[in-house]
Amino acid sequence: MRLMGLELPVPDHTQMSRRASRLPVMIPRQEPIHLVVDSTGLKVYGEGEWKVRQHGVGKRRTWRKVHLAVDGHAKDVIGVEVTTVDRADGEVFERLVEPVEGELEQIDADGAYDTRQA
Repeated sequence: MRLMGLELPVPDHTQMSRRASRLPVMIPRQEPIHLVVDSTGLKVYGEGEWKVRQHGVGKRRTWRKVHLAVDGHAKDVIGVEVTTVDRADGEVFERLVEPVEGELEQIDADGAYDTRQA
């Protein structure tokens, strides 16, 4: 506030933290919602820093998939699911769409999410 030349009281950061824990945040969404769903892979190395320093990088690494559901208009992330690579995209689709409140206008996803349950 000093840099801007304003004479306003500024609360301490601890007071702001206490208030933020009770502050309800409501983000208005444009209705109807255009949902975009996709996933990406993450390579996870299993060794710790010490082992890599002592013995070099090993060949053991695993993969995780991060599935995202994004509001196409507002660019807000609505749903996230992290799975192992043995889970198909279609298996997590319902859990990505569940948190959507309001009317869905359209859902865009790649063909991996286009499955039928038997």
